[in-house]
Amino acid sequence: MLFDDQGCGIGLKVMRYEFAAARGDAYDDNWLVVRGEVVTPEGRRTFTEPCLLTDEARRLSAWLREAAADGGAPAVLDFIEPTLTFRRVPEGVRVGLAHAGPGLPDAVDVRVGPAGLLRAADAWDAELAPFPAR
Repeated sequence: MLFDDQGCGIGLKVMRYEFAAARGDAYDDNWLVVRGEVVTPEGRRTFTEPCLLTDEARRLSAWLREAAADGGAPAVLDFIEPTLTFRRVPEGVRVGLAHAGPGLPDAVDVRVGPAGLLRAADAWDAELAPFPAR
């Protein structure tokens, strides 16, 4: 799990590039297929979608580190595809989910402090290591 808080959790895993072979298009070549898992008291849902570009994915770990350091990260981190958004809230992070699914909230608040944000950033960097910009 990227974040885990007493019954609420968000997991993200980079599965692959959307296109196995680079085609020479800096935009299309860099879409990442992400598997997400959302766990709330209301239920569990997974999704697998090409929803982040390589540079957007790296912005997430930078945002997490900035939020951990002094709260100086922008209040909201969003991306071209609206599948995921991240927002600072007083006790942690709110993760917005465009495709939450029936019976699940469209945003999940996870209480996480600076150490947890840094762990999440490190874990996300490890996920991204095999997927450089092409």
